[in-house]
Amino acid sequence: MSKIGAKESTLDEKGRLMVPQCFREQYQGSIVITHGFPPCLMLMKKESFAKLEYKIKGPNTFNSREQSFMESRFTGPAEFIEIDSTGRIQVPSTLRDTSGLNNDTKETFFMESSYGLEIWNKKKYLNYLENNDSDYSSGMEKLDLSSFRQNRS
Repeated sequence: MSKIGAKESTLDEKGRLMVPQCFREQYQGSIVITHGFPPCLMLMKKESFAKLEYKIKGPNTFNSREQSFMESRFTGPAEFIEIDSTGRIQVPSTLRDTSGLNNDTKETFFMESSYGLEIWNKKKYLNYLENNDSDYSSGMEKLDLSSFRQNRS
């Protein structure tokens, strides 16, 4: 079952993030961290990463230019990490820099997605939501939530 809501965390001075308690059990052992949908990071189980890697490198998914980009953006910078005994992960410096998790902003959000956990720079996440409000509205309209309204009589 997926977790609901964005869970906040703070990057420490050594580049470590405390993984929110509600996600720790699900992500025990060796996990993968890499770029997610720009500009966030993705934390995923090895099995989920392997499925996506196969789709990226597999036949008939992308043309050669797209495949090269996906490999350099997604599979290339991926690293195996583990949650330590105190619940923290070490975010590699190259991923911290490209995702905006650096000295300027240490506040983050963790959110569950289809393949793993998205890790967002808090400011970039709020900006992303603000700049994509029309996409959200369009998506909500397609869900046709009118059937979920309760009778209020």
